[in-house]
Amino acid sequence: MSESAAEKFAARLFARGAVNESVRESFLAALKRRDLGRTALIWLKPPVTSRFNLDPSPEFLPDFIQVVSSGERPGSDELHESGAYYCLDLSSVVLSSSQRHLRNINNILDLCSSPGGKSIFAARSLRPELLVSNESVRNRAGALISNLKRCQIPGAIVTSSDSSYFASDFPSAFDLVIVDAPCSGQSLPLRGINAEGCFNPLVIKRNARRQRRILANGAQSVTHGGYLLYLTCTYSYEENEENLLWLLKNFPEFTPVETPDLGFLQSPFTDFPCARLWPGMALGAGGFSVLLQRRSNGETPASPNFEMIRPLWKAGELAAIEEE
Repeated sequence: MSESAAEKFAARLFARGAVNESVRESFLAALKRRDLGRTALIWLKPPVTSRFNLDPSPEFLPDFIQVVSSGERPGSDELHESGAYYCLDLSSVVLSSSQRHLRNINNILDLCSSPGGKSIFAARSLRPELLVSNESVRNRAGALISNLKRCQIPGAIVTSSDSSYFASDFPSAFDLVIVDAPCSGQSLPLRGINAEGCFNPLVIKRNARRQRRILANGAQSVTHGGYLLYLTCTYSYEENEENLLWLLKNFPEFTPVETPDLGFLQSPFTDFPCARLWPGMALGAGGFSVLLQRRSNGETPASPNFEMIRPLWKAGELAAIEEE
């Protein structure tokens, strides 16, 4: 990652609005580091409290989440292999946590789901009857299937379709649609993962266009009264707040939802409620999220025929996630 490219990006970003000087300074310092990733465990069985050295977990996260200390290797533990928990970046857990207070979520569509962390967190939080985890890139679907199998997620179906398939064949069908959109990945270098060109304006612009197409298809798949959760692991305005404004203009039946737990992460670049997690906050490498609700049209929706979904893999008769 070019330091000058990162600095130029930061200058463009902060020119958009008044940002606390300490946030600006910690962000610039974070861009020079490669060790800000933090691992959270999503326990699918009752947590084993003495299994690992732990750091304090943010109080707004559910008690089935543990934050492991630096140096721990939970991914190589036998409990991981048996599906007792799933390892997910702490930033992703924090930014996804707005969904866990939702009620009556019977079915979920995760449009860009590989390797499966957001799907597994949603299943653990909301316990839907049906979870459709879609990955349009076929060679990435294997990891998704493997993780859902290992974690024994009930009601899970894996598909490998373009997002337009759900908009056309399952319009207004899902109680919650998750769009963890492909992005420029500007937080990845801070987790020690190469993301060459992630601060390049052309890369940002190309990703923002692709995200809008997926967002539009996702929005059309949300039932009236249902929810759309949009997330990225990047910092650019174009891929985050600007895409939110585009969505609200083109789909005015959607409204951003206040999420009190994440109020301290409110973006300084818009008045609409959305979370911008800056690196340097001890919550991982950062990212963006916004939860939106589609206005009800006052009609009783027709029951979608989910039997028509084209599955790549479907969960068998698996044990349900255990209660504490």
